[in-house]
Amino acid sequence: MYLRQSTMGQVRLNQESTERQYKLKDKAQQMGWSNNAIRVLDGDLGISGTQTNNREDFKMLVADVSMGKVGAVFVLEASRLSRSCSD
Repeated sequence: MYLRQSTMGQVRLNQESTERQYKLKDKAQQMGWSNNAIRVLDGDLGISGTQTNNREDFKMLVADVSMGKVGAVFVLEASRLSRSCSD
């Protein structure tokens, strides 16, 4: 699961969105994924999606998907993973 909100203000003031993102773990479990098979990437909370700089979880996600290490990606808005066309 990849969690991200653009600013720390959004993380603080829009806690409902963060909670909805964390609840994706429950959805993955309902779909049959074991707890051990679910990895939560939340280190990019509060970091803008305009660049990959300082977005280590995004880099890990892209690398793991590219290497075929990922069975599914759970995210609320996949179109907003990155705002940079090169990413």
